[in-house]
Amino acid sequence: MSIRNYLLISLAAAATSPAQDTADKHLEGHSYHGEAFNEGPRQRAYLMGGTGDVNLPVTTKNQRAQKYFNQGLGQLHGFWYFEAERSFRQTAAIDPDCAMAYWGMAMANPNAEDRAAKFAHEAWARRTKASAHERHYIESLARFYAVDKEPPTDKSSPEDKPEQPDKKKPVPKEKDIARRKQWIADTEKLIYEFPDDTEAKALLVNQLWLNTRKGIPPVSRQANQALLDQVFAANPMHPAHHYRIHLWDKKGTAYRVVDSAIRSGQSAPRIAHMWHMGGHTFDKLTRYADSAWQQEASARVDHAQMMRDQIMPFMIHNYAHNNEWLVRSLCRIGRVDDAIDLAMNMVELPRHPEKNHLQRRGRSAAYGRDRLINTLSMFEQWEKVIELAETMYLEPGKALSDQAARISALGEANVALGKLDRAKENLQALRKLAESESQDKPEETEKPAPDKKKSDKKKSGTRREIDKRVQILEALLSFNEGQHDKATEKLTKARYSNLHLSRMYLETGNATKAEKAARSAAKNKTNMACETANLAFVLWACGKRDEAAKLFKDLRNASARFDMNMPVFQRLAPIANSLDLPGDWSVSQGLASDTGERPELPSLGPFRWAPTPAPAWSAQNSTGQTISLADFSGKPVLLIYFLGFGCVHCVEQLNAIKPLVDAFTDAGISIVTIGTDTALQVKESVGRGGDFPFPILCDP
Repeated sequence: MSIRNYLLISLAAAATSPAQDTADKHLEGHSYHGEAFNEGPRQRAYLMGGTGDVNLPVTTKNQRAQKYFNQGLGQLHGFWYFEAERSFRQTAAIDPDCAMAYWGMAMANPNAEDRAAKFAHEAWARRTKASAHERHYIESLARFYAVDKEPPTDKSSPEDKPEQPDKKKPVPKEKDIARRKQWIADTEKLIYEFPDDTEAKALLVNQLWLNTRKGIPPVSRQANQALLDQVFAANPMHPAHHYRIHLWDKKGTAYRVVDSAIRSGQSAPRIAHMWHMGGHTFDKLTRYADSAWQQEASARVDHAQMMRDQIMPFMIHNYAHNNEWLVRSLCRIGRVDDAIDLAMNMVELPRHPEKNHLQRRGRSAAYGRDRLINTLSMFEQWEKVIELAETMYLEPGKALSDQAARISALGEANVALGKLDRAKENLQALRKLAESESQDKPEETEKPAPDKKKSDKKKSGTRREIDKRVQILEALLSFNEGQHDKATEKLTKARYSNLHLSRMYLETGNATKAEKAARSAAKNKTNMACETANLAFVLWACGKRDEAAKLFKDLRNASARFDMNMPVFQRLAPIANSLDLPGDWSVSQGLASDTGERPELPSLGPFRWAPTPAPAWSAQNSTGQTISLADFSGKPVLLIYFLGFGCVHCVEQLNAIKPLVDAFTDAGISIVTIGTDTALQVKESVGRGGDFPFPILCDP
């Protein structure tokens, strides 16, 4: 089967935009081209616009192929790798001989070297059909992945066969550094021979930055800036603003790239990560309202695309990271309800047994749960903790650390609400978790008991974490029983939140320790609403009213979006009264003068992700009975598309589903399949292969 036919098949899903190409004929079948093509995007690309004003002419006679290539390149600049691969695949579907399409697929897989190497080899194998300019790109990438070799012939002996990129081994650190330096040298040679190639300059700056993560520091950031200056001289709105932000992304230098922080999203507005990048700069400058704006813009663009094109969150680079950071930024500017709402939404997102679940750190489910618990605790939303404890948002989870975090939050909430008996039950549950964690470890031969410090060091990280939670809950309970000094000492050793500890010291009349704890909580937290409000409250209570009033006035200047019903803000009523201010002392706030013209956030997409309504469908089974989505209104249904009974892989899938039908039925989920066979073909195939316990509909 030709590569053209395979790519058309693999991209043969229904169009998701009127702008999609519909002229190509789609053929049935499976790929024999290589396993690299078996993963990745399944729907074909469409020209979405807003992915960056970039142009790198490639060898093709088809202008549609060039447009898709440029779109993929813009998506690469925005680290939108999944969509970049989709665009490059579409380029190859239109023009299978376009070598740079396969180069693009390799570049879109920087974190999947096996796949990237195979794509790089496909590009290298077509290098003779590319221009001298393109061959620089192709050959340097092939050298990087060590795939610049001809495939073995059938006549060659095993000893003669060069290593193929089928199963690449991890590259030793020394060789990795060497190949990265070679790639840089190759790109510098490309720029020397083609000095007007702004894309090569932009990609070089990015690679120099990426190399810092591999232990290769840049010789000069200012030299990299000089390269970017050439890019922006040619195109002021080039998406390389992304790379410029990374170049100076430190507290001491972030002020240099405020202009790029503003332009990054505007240079490629359809790419969520480009909006996110501005958040880096404003966060370093402690301009948290502006940082939150950038991150919210990113989240909204991602949500719009996910819902429009039916993309799962784990397919989008940095989506989970952006949203967990946005939750933190919303907390910093007092938008607590929105922070809770977004954290809950992250928990709601579709799960995946490998790529998004509670035990997979760094993904939406785990991030959402962690940020939800942190936010509820920070802002003393104890009733909400109790409310969510029996829902999916705070479900126990499988990992002991997750269970401990949930029980600990419940215990803290019950103590705060005066439900001490329930808090004691939570304490017992934590102790049992600690015991079960120890029992899971292999038994050791009896030895003399070591001293406590050495014993603690030998404990697992999970056990130490659970022990710490036990200590905190024990101390909170003993504090409520009047053992103030002992409890606060224990809480301090366990590194309990200084926000809450400062108010506990106030309750016992220890103004000195209350102030110290409040200042510690607010240290290095400039412009953070909760910490600043708490410090103002404690200082006022300690008699330092002038300093408290000054802090309050600074806080009020940033109060435009405060959720004033939060306890940390309500406690400031005495200060507001002393200044003759109303109960709602928040003020409106205009935009900073240097943020440029920002679009209205709702125009970018929704704040929350929501499931996309399923498109209506209807089809007949082999007996002529019509079944439609409307028959399952209000109920979950699993819809399986397959390429007919002539497809061996599809039949394997249907047979694999058979023994699972009862489990799906018990869960209230119906199963329907739609294949490409006629009614007669279905009758004949089912007759040969046995009955299937679900409808098989015909859509030839």
